[in-house]
Amino acid sequence: MGSGDRAGCRPQKRYTKLTFGKTACLATALCLFAAVALVYAPVISDHPFAYDEADYMWAGKQGLWANYSDEHGISFVEFVRKGLELSHDAGKRQSLSEYIRSTGDIEFYRHYHGPMYAYWLALLQHAGVRQENVFRGASLTIHFATAILILFGMWALFPSLPPVAGLTACALYVFDRAAMTAATAVTQHVLFAFFSIASLVACSMFLRRLEARWFYAALALIAWAICTVETSVLLLGALGLAMLVEHRRVREKWPTIGAFGGLLLRGAGVFLLAVLIVWPLGLLKLGAAKGYLMLIYFALSRKTYTTQGPLALWRAIFQSSPWEFSLLIPGVIASFALWRRFAQRRELLPWLAFIALFLLVLLKMTVPYQYYYAPLTAAFAVATGVTFGILWNRCPPAARAVLALAVVVSAIGTTLVTREAFRDAKAARPSNAAVLRALGENPGVEHGQLYVPYQMVPMLHYYHPEIRTVGYDFDFPVPRLADGVLSRDAAPIMFCEASFCDALERTVPGFAAQKTLLDRPGPNGQPFYLVQIRNSGAYKN
Repeated sequence: MGSGDRAGCRPQKRYTKLTFGKTACLATALCLFAAVALVYAPVISDHPFAYDEADYMWAGKQGLWANYSDEHGISFVEFVRKGLELSHDAGKRQSLSEYIRSTGDIEFYRHYHGPMYAYWLALLQHAGVRQENVFRGASLTIHFATAILILFGMWALFPSLPPVAGLTACALYVFDRAAMTAATAVTQHVLFAFFSIASLVACSMFLRRLEARWFYAALALIAWAICTVETSVLLLGALGLAMLVEHRRVREKWPTIGAFGGLLLRGAGVFLLAVLIVWPLGLLKLGAAKGYLMLIYFALSRKTYTTQGPLALWRAIFQSSPWEFSLLIPGVIASFALWRRFAQRRELLPWLAFIALFLLVLLKMTVPYQYYYAPLTAAFAVATGVTFGILWNRCPPAARAVLALAVVVSAIGTTLVTREAFRDAKAARPSNAAVLRALGENPGVEHGQLYVPYQMVPMLHYYHPEIRTVGYDFDFPVPRLADGVLSRDAAPIMFCEASFCDALERTVPGFAAQKTLLDRPGPNGQPFYLVQIRNSGAYKN
């Protein structure tokens, strides 16, 4: 009887030990969050919102209802018509931008993303947030929520792994440079990362026992992810790919076409209902389709998003954060290699499918911005956490200490590199701040059209909506620019970089009454000037 009592105590002791381990890991995770907040709060940028940030902020400033109802949105037919005009004549880009901005189309200011992130910005506005660094830093709450989701998700999905595996994945994500960049900027990718993790957790729960309720939950979460960023459609691809790999189990569960078709039909209904709840006009007026048409346009017109290829992109990513990718890349490769023999391989499958599809997309979309990769590096962190847990179970205490040390060194090294980059960026003097200062010193600009590099238009619209701006780029004809700045409708000043100022001087000698250097590197890396225009429309009777 005594031996039976001892045997009965073993599961209880194991449960107590596991609970204590998870409690310790959760407490450690909360300490890591506090450390991240303390380390990064002083170096979050307080610069004026520029370009994408300014447009997103303007959309959020319009409030919850304006974004929910897609206020002043142009019709889908008009959107397609204008897009076809632009595809046939790229020179109409500036006039198209002026037209859409004049309509107040809120979808345009969201860059045709769904409204989910704009809701977040609107809530911050309603809460009284005004400072740039507070708006940017507020997204750390979403970042920490995603990290907590990773921690609990690892424990729920992979019970064969020790609790420290979940803490490892959580720590790798919370210190990740791409994720931190998204969490300290005004960008919807921080929310995209959250919904990606939530969706993949639900996909994994579905793959575990093929319970329909988790299939519906996954589709609802994916719908909300798509209402955040269009590329969330990769999550649907990951779920579909995982179901194809597990097709035998799926066929056993739903053996007839009717049964499987019923599952898909009900899932589609849940998906559409989820979209209708948060973005009704995304379906009813095809607002969601506009975002995908924009992606198609960029893919076809630009061939690739930058001049660098995939190898150059990954070289740049690795060089920007070598400490973390020295751990993440081997961890992900090992997770693929260990997948077949892993006890929870079904639960791991959607994560690996998402990673594979995302990497395939990066062969085309070589976007150089760190925050684009927050959802990918979040999946990397989970895959590496799984690898860490498998090795932890197999290794003696000395080897476990080496594994833990590798994670600690990676986190510290990543933090030192990332914080220094953030500090340097905050210490820099951006040209957009110089423009705002110059406008404060030159009143009356709102009475005329202000000619500026096109990159400055969103910022000026956000901070000075009363000013009528005309943005120009390298495709803007110089004679037309000269006629504009000297017309009766023009403001008495303009902003231009050296190449544009020189071209205007050659076209209209003496057009500049005075040139003041505002910044060495302007929007395109050239010396940037404030120009007082001689004989401009503002001086004419």
